[in-house]
Formats: sequence, C-alpha cells, structure tokens
Amino acid sequence: HIVAMVAMLAVPIALSVAVRRLDSERATRVVCVVFSHAGIVAAALFATWGPRMRPTFKSLVRAFVAMNVMAAVMACVNLALDSNYMYLCEVPVTASPFLFLPRPWYVGWLDVLALVFFGFVYLPVYLVGRG
Repeated sequence: HIVAMVAMLAVPIALSVAVRRLDSERATRVVCVVFSHAGIVAAALFATWGPRMRPTFKSLVRAFVAMNVMAAVMACVNLALDSNYMYLCEVPVTASPFLFLPRPWYVGWLDVLALVFFGFVYLPVYLVGRG
C-alpha cells in the first residue's frame, strides 16, 4: 500500500514540473491524459489490493480480444464519422518511440506491443502463484 501512496504522490509532483513548461492548451491535455491513464492503473491496484482480485491468463486473453473488438468497432465509427478514435486512421502527432512505422503498420505493431505489456503485467501474478 505504501508503494501505491508514493506513486500517487509522485505523479502530481512530476506533472506539475512538466506542465510549467507548456502552454495552457497542451498543459490541459497532458493533465487529462496523465490522470485518465493513472486512473486505470489505480483501479487495477485497488482491485488487486482491495478485494484481492487476481488476473488470470484467461482474463488476459479476454482483455486482449475485447481491446481488438473495440478497435474494430471504432474503425467502423471512424469510417462513418471521418474521425480518428483510437488513432486507427492516422498516426498521432507526437514524439513517441513506439510510432516508427507508417499507417497502417503501426496499428499491428502497437497490438503486438500491447500483448507484450499485458504479459509483463501478468508476470508477477504468475510468478507468485507458482511460488
């Protein structure tokens, strides 16, 4: 629980230092993205440490399939609305080291990368369960 509390304190401090260097529009966007993604991590930590829920390999596969089904639905929405939800139609304008391939290849690469990240998240649960 101490690690989660330290992480929750570190995020706003680091964010406040980084945001001071940005104009107000970009700063607002950064704050929204960081806190929305931090909420996902906080929810996972709460589920793990609060009600003692543990991910299984089956849940990892279900989450990966659900993510891809959602991406397929959003691709149809993007075509209908001429939009770019989930950045499926155009590469986002950002300096990310993960976006080195052109469209549409970066979507497949990010899918593989997501599967690797899912595995990294599941690895501690797997190792503790074996021990």
